[in-house]
Amino acid sequence: MARLNIPSTKSNLLRLHDELTFAVDGRDLLDEKREILIMEIMGMLEDAHRKRLALEKSLAEAYQAFTVAKVLLGTENIRRAALGIQEQAEVDMHDRSVMGVPVPVVQVKWHKSEKPRYNFTGTTFALDSAAKQFSASFEILVELAEIETTLWRLATELKKTQRRFNALDNILIPEYSETVKYIEYTLEEKEREILFQLKRVKEKLNR
Repeated sequence: MARLNIPSTKSNLLRLHDELTFAVDGRDLLDEKREILIMEIMGMLEDAHRKRLALEKSLAEAYQAFTVAKVLLGTENIRRAALGIQEQAEVDMHDRSVMGVPVPVVQVKWHKSEKPRYNFTGTTFALDSAAKQFSASFEILVELAEIETTLWRLATELKKTQRRFNALDNILIPEYSETVKYIEYTLEEKEREILFQLKRVKEKLNR
């Protein structure tokens, strides 16, 4: 196993002991962070799946109502009604932190009344229903975008955390552990040699 190429001294041994303890603590913290990130991602994957299904259902209902309105009113009347619809949604974005990772929080704020922004003359309930359903679909789409962006950022952080964990667990900590053992063994051998020499000197003096 590889070890660091440094002199076998007590000062180096003490320093390596401290750095090894620090590295082990860091690895344990990274392991905890990794587990929490995995749990967050697994939970959000289920949320993303449900939101995708809800979005598909909402859009299907919206397009169905729109198709009925188009058949009943015709393309030209639909276009005229669309001209009466102004920008109605404001998207507010800010960040929150998950294990030190900034993830988005997105909210849709509507600036409209419950009444459609077009005349009732020449329109139909199907058009009102389509407009409401498309608005609902937009909200679901924003929620899904928030979840998927969060998933992407957490997955990116998980990869970084895993690389750091692997570097500590597979490279740095084994190298430091092996070096500490080697220095301890070397110092012990030197102490035995010194004791042996002192013993011989003592024996000569006693003679």
